[in-house]
Amino acid sequence: MAPRIDASNAQELSVHQWYADASALGLKPGATYPAHLETALGNQQPFVFQRFDGNGTAIYLQAMGCLLLKVWND
Repeated sequence: MAPRIDASNAQELSVHQWYADASALGLKPGATYPAHLETALGNQQPFVFQRFDGNGTAIYLQAMGCLLLKVWND
């Protein structure tokens, strides 16, 4: 079970853009990333997986919101 995303395990990089290290979320190398991540940020709707970028960073967008979360594979 993935942790709930909040200011204790993610940081705001710029307005509406958050990031977290995969290890801080308990995601192990090679593990499947969850389709949804619960959050206490923004409108408190879950982050929904969108894609991986060219560097292996997972990109999530908040449902019905304007927050973006990047989960860096550290």
